[in-house]
Amino acid sequence: MTTIRSLPLVMPCRSPQTRRLTPAIRAKQPWRLFMRINTGIVIAAMLLCGWPLVAHALNIYFDTSAYRQNVWIVIKGPFTGSYNGTNYNLAANANSAGIALVGDSVPLVVTTANSSAIFVCYDNPSSFPSSGEPYYFTSPLRYQPFELTMTGSDSDNGNLTAINYFTAPLGIASYQNDPIAQPGQTPLQRIGWKAGTGVIASWFSSPAINTSNAVVKVNGQIIRYIGPSSYDPNNASLPNPWPSFLPYTQAIHSASTTFNLNNSVQYNLSNGTNVFHLNLTASAGADGSLSATGSITVSILNSQAAPIVYSNVAVSVPATAPASFNAVIYGGNNIDYTGSPPYPDHALGYATITGVTDFRTYVGNNYSTQSGDPYMPYTQFMDFIFGELATSLLGGFVLSPYGSQPSSDWWTLGKAFSLVQSNPNYYNKYANVVYTLSNNEVYSTSYTDRFGKVSINSVKYGGASVNSWVVGIGAPLPASLATAPQNLLLLDQN
Repeated sequence: MTTIRSLPLVMPCRSPQTRRLTPAIRAKQPWRLFMRINTGIVIAAMLLCGWPLVAHALNIYFDTSAYRQNVWIVIKGPFTGSYNGTNYNLAANANSAGIALVGDSVPLVVTTANSSAIFVCYDNPSSFPSSGEPYYFTSPLRYQPFELTMTGSDSDNGNLTAINYFTAPLGIASYQNDPIAQPGQTPLQRIGWKAGTGVIASWFSSPAINTSNAVVKVNGQIIRYIGPSSYDPNNASLPNPWPSFLPYTQAIHSASTTFNLNNSVQYNLSNGTNVFHLNLTASAGADGSLSATGSITVSILNSQAAPIVYSNVAVSVPATAPASFNAVIYGGNNIDYTGSPPYPDHALGYATITGVTDFRTYVGNNYSTQSGDPYMPYTQFMDFIFGELATSLLGGFVLSPYGSQPSSDWWTLGKAFSLVQSNPNYYNKYANVVYTLSNNEVYSTSYTDRFGKVSINSVKYGGASVNSWVVGIGAPLPASLATAPQNLLLLDQN
């Protein structure tokens, strides 16, 4: 069986359950962020052989000490487990009914979960759909998800996400032993927001938001901030209220600056461990359009075979339709990998990657799967290419003191957004709030993996078995900026 090798640098892969959604819904469903190369071994095994037998179980406790009011959860499958004596066996995309939390010492016992989402709900979720999630642009329900894969593999993990929207701060701490039976342990890992709702809301309410489209209100009070990757460029009634990237790219042109997209990924194919190396030079046109040209080099580790160079690779993001341009950069959607039958989530083709037909053929000749996609490493590497380009702008690296470095160096700096870029118009302002106030422990863009730290393991960490998670539940919006809790969760202060 061929598998995808675990990598230190990864990017999101579009999951099958989201491929046929409309652009407004497809723009970064929270749970799709789990299908990444770092969990590729698990997913490939599941696609080829079905779900593995899992002896491991994960207890998830919910700490409501920071919010002593009614809280529910809704679980999105695939998922098997139990809560308070009730068993749950959910198929892919199916949601449970609302489950009222009955106490901090009662765990949700997870037997298996695959790219699952658990929605923490602050209002009765009786109207929660049977699949997917409510339409967060209009839903009056207050909810915030976290994500989980727990299939028994040592690399399984979960995360917190605020890519699409923010309603409430959450935190997760993992433990080797049951923290209820053995209190006082030091957590194995801990991720979460480092500020309470009031501070987060005050940052999101800054001039970065320029219209009311960025918030959802109920009875005149804000219950949700909407992230810039959520907006559909074809929906004129909901224009993206977050700043355009065109002034940034036009400044890149004015400075006569180019930047280097230079990075590698490894895949285990049938002919050995392949290293796919990207080397593109990117620039901007006078109108702000982006282009990058260069090569993909394929080499095989421990092989005498000469590297194969595909030298005519080109990426193009036109600026003729500003709303679409910004949606491509913010959301990473609508990209056509020209030269192959377009995959459903790349069919619109506003941005293009060309010169990759022979590379795709090479991958197809050396990779096979029963999932119906014989080119999965090709598709993922195309996403990787675009991730290098988009993140160079989202993170503010171009025209920064680090702009002359290759992109691979940026991901090792340990900083991004306002920490590398002095011009506040030259990065993703929404993501900067998430990155800064969570210390980069909550997903802020679909490429947050490049910055590290956002995942928390669900089976093993550092050789220790993960027995339990404690999910800290912070107070949701609406929140008075003066009175909302400014410090989140005891589990984040130990």
